[in-house]
Amino acid sequence: MTLPRHVLPGRTLLVTRRCFGRLFLLRPSPQVEAVFSYCLALAAEKYGIQVHALVVLSNHWHGLVTDPRGTLPEFLRWLHCNVAKALNVHLRRGESLWAPGSYSAVHLGDEAAVLDKLVYVITNGVAAGLVPTPGEWPGLHTLAEDVGTRVVDAARPDFFFRQPVLDDEADRDDSARARRRRREPARDPLPDRARLAITVPPAFAAMPPEQFRALLGRAVDDRVAQLHRQRAGRPWLGAEAVLRQDPFGCPGSTAPDGSLNPRVACRDKWRRIELLETQVEFWHEYRQALARYRQGDRDAVFPEGTYWLRVQFGVTCRAAA
Repeated sequence: MTLPRHVLPGRTLLVTRRCFGRLFLLRPSPQVEAVFSYCLALAAEKYGIQVHALVVLSNHWHGLVTDPRGTLPEFLRWLHCNVAKALNVHLRRGESLWAPGSYSAVHLGDEAAVLDKLVYVITNGVAAGLVPTPGEWPGLHTLAEDVGTRVVDAARPDFFFRQPVLDDEADRDDSARARRRRREPARDPLPDRARLAITVPPAFAAMPPEQFRALLGRAVDDRVAQLHRQRAGRPWLGAEAVLRQDPFGCPGSTAPDGSLNPRVACRDKWRRIELLETQVEFWHEYRQALARYRQGDRDAVFPEGTYWLRVQFGVTCRAAA
């Protein structure tokens, strides 16, 4: 059992999800970009999520988002579920698309952490040794100049999602699936198009947008220059080689690298300590309330930010301060 998530409205987070076995199931292609951009735009609108940056690499994706309503788990459930179903149809496979377990969501505790992770997302393909500049990544991605200016306009893919059907066509279709659908309550098809605005993070809302993009652009350029110095003498894989990858291939090693799985990122030392103490206090109060609930005390009060038990079982949670 994983530790309970502390889901509070208004947080800005770095979200990551990997593919099953680190397979290249998200390898850039028109179908992958169409599915992911369409599902992301619909999920963001449905759950009120603000998207500030994203990159979809061959075997994982990163997104920097703000969660105004405290609905991040539902947003990611809807997104990952529909992306998996659609891409499994496209790839003609029936296994899990995503790695076992759950997603990573790192709470960004100050402006410096938000800027750092924006740079991290934008330069992720460069850091992985795939392309020499962020703009050369052939898959779905955002750049510094996109933040606050770009609107992703995604059309509904035609190989998976329910399409509008004319009445005479529906009457002529005598397949078992069509007969079953005629017996079911009518369901409206998903919209023809979905739009996703790439917005400026709330931490920088007071800064003029042009000034923020200039600040972000300089930070991205500095990071790219640093990565080039680190890779001196080593070649880049290149966009053409990325596009030739087998979707069912994977990196040379899929073993866990033993790196940390943080819940919080913050450049300010004391602010980071405060956030970590808040997280530990949440887990402690949650365990105490869960123990009382299991003993039959249905009036046990769970800490603010309890998500799954509140949504699934309606437990009482402490009101926000």
